[in-house]
Amino acid sequence: MNQSECRSGIDRTVKVMNERYAETFTREQLSHIAGMSLWHYAHQFKAYIGQSPIDYLNQVRINKAKEKLLQQQLLVKEVAEKVGFEDEFYFS
Repeated sequence: MNQSECRSGIDRTVKVMNERYAETFTREQLSHIAGMSLWHYAHQFKAYIGQSPIDYLNQVRINKAKEKLLQQQLLVKEVAEKVGFEDEFYFS
């Protein structure tokens, strides 16, 4: 797989994470979406994006949660669920 194909695969997973952030994803699922082996995906993702795929997904979730907390009258537990954190205590 050449560098362009790697970036295209990573871009696909970034798009999926930004659109479907509330869903549960494993590194294996994300590597499959990218069309790469798990090791290669994790290595290339970190090199291209600057952090691991799961750290990136959590960052997206936290940013979405900030928006929801500022814009909506929701409990922290509700926001945590809406952005994909299964445990409100882990979220907080």
